[in-house]
Amino acid sequence: MSNVQAVSDYKMEYFIWLNRLRESGETNMYGASPYLQCAFSMNKREASKILVEWMEWVRENPSNRDLDYGDL
Repeated sequence: MSNVQAVSDYKMEYFIWLNRLRESGETNMYGASPYLQCAFSMNKREASKILVEWMEWVRENPSNRDLDYGDL
């Protein structure tokens, strides 16, 4: 099972969004939590959890950071 398949659909939406944020260069990814909070109307704890999961997902397979919606 690939990492893409192992991630639930709702998380994949966040992960792809984070990939796009990273690519934009708008913020250092360690500072991405407030962006998630704003974009998805989530609290700080939820945003931090998603961000950590995204970082782990990218660390496990660095090519994941290049995925976009068209790759799914």
